Amino acid sequence: MKDDRQIAPARDPDQNQKELEQDRVPKPEESGSEVTERSRQLLLQAESYFSGPLPPPSLLALYEDVAPGSADRIIRMAEEQGTHRRHLEKTEFESGVAAQTRGQYLAFIVAMVVSVGGIYLLATDHSVGGLVALLTPLAGLTGLFLVNRSRKKERRDRFEADREHLAEQGLSED
Repeated sequence: MKDDRQIAPARDPDQNQKELEQDRVPKPEESGSEVTERSRQLLLQAESYFSGPLPPPSLLALYEDVAPGSADRIIRMAEEQGTHRRHLEKTEFESGVAAQTRGQYLAFIVAMVVSVGGIYLLATDHSVGGLVALLTPLAGLTGLFLVNRSRKKERRDRFEADREHLAEQGLSED
């Protein structure tokens, strides 16, 4: 995160005194406190922030001045961390795909076993049981298909709405 605030130039102490008097701040002799004139001068503090794996170049140069070779070590550390993060994300993605594939295979096997059982029941004159055994997995698979299709449409619609919103703001990559 970059801080764009600018530091104001040093001001004349007499100007500070005039502003203090205008704000009706009691003078040291009026309030009876032990505040000296020196302690009434303006104190200026500057802060800067950054985010990300690397500090800004000016700060990186200061690290290098203090400990030669540290800038290279910091950059190498950021590169290694990025490689590690990408590896973890890839592993997570691949394991999710494998779990989905395994789930689809198992669902297919269960549906086939129940369907074969339903066909057997129909063939042996158990029409109600056979019909229920055939329709149950069919209804379940149809329901999963429709729910999944609906979710994909919602994600696509949200994606399109986000793209349109970014385009309106002039932030589109197109």
